[in-house]
Amino acid sequence: MKLRNKKTGEIINAGDKFELASYAENGMSIQERHEYKSLSELCEDWEDYKPSEPLIKDEKIRNLVRNFAKYTNADWIQYESEVHRGEFWTAGGFIASNDWKNLDGLVNHRCYTADELCGEEEC
Repeated sequence: MKLRNKKTGEIINAGDKFELASYAENGMSIQERHEYKSLSELCEDWEDYKPSEPLIKDEKIRNLVRNFAKYTNADWIQYESEVHRGEFWTAGGFIASNDWKNLDGLVNHRCYTADELCGEEEC
């Protein structure tokens, strides 16, 4: 389960670094530790995180772009739409197809993260 801090916007995987009774910001610094005595107190600071919908609707294209981003170790992916084809670029290369022209919702010559294009991966 993922939680989002209402004040800072930080998103955490509750199973990895969150305990119902306490949460330490910036590592495990005791000075920064927040303790919650009740669920209602916890809910004042945290809420369920709801990821946004992926920009690429076609699952096959999403899987290809996600794997391409992993393979090239990309922090960003640029989308290019030309007359005859669409392309996804990273610092490590590009992939292209005639079927990717004008993907709905994507802006030509814009950089995206893999999560924006493909949705967030499950934990």
